[in-house]
Amino acid sequence: MKFYKADEYQISCEVLYREYELKIAALLADDYREKKSAFIERVLRQ
Repeated sequence: MKFYKADEYQISCEVLYREYELKIAALLADDYREKKSAFIERVLRQ
């Protein structure tokens, strides 16, 4: 096992975290909008 100093990995991990955070938030937002619009369409059809 290899151990790294904090300054050797923390910045790159932070960059990856922010990148994934934005992608996940975008996917969740899209999924929420799809569910909301499907619900509205179902209500309007009644």
